[in-house]
Amino acid sequence: MMYLTDKGLKEDKVKSAYWPNKSFSNFKIIECGKWLPIFYIQNKNYNKAYEIYSQLKYLNNHAILNSLGTFHKKGIILLQISI
Repeated sequence: MMYLTDKGLKEDKVKSAYWPNKSFSNFKIIECGKWLPIFYIQNKNYNKAYEIYSQLKYLNNHAILNSLGTFHKKGIILLQISI
């Protein structure tokens, strides 16, 4: 679990997630919200990360509620996921 604090993210442990599409296999899904799970996807290739993000936005069966509108350098995206 990772917690959002006033000094940024604080990590306790890493939680992985399963994606049926093999193209997501190089991405790490890390939980970083105490009350509502928030995940980020990290990949060294910024363009590839954005491409995967664009696909994830439309995967209803993974219950992605909305993007938090954050797409950082180094290909990190924050997503809010339903519990």
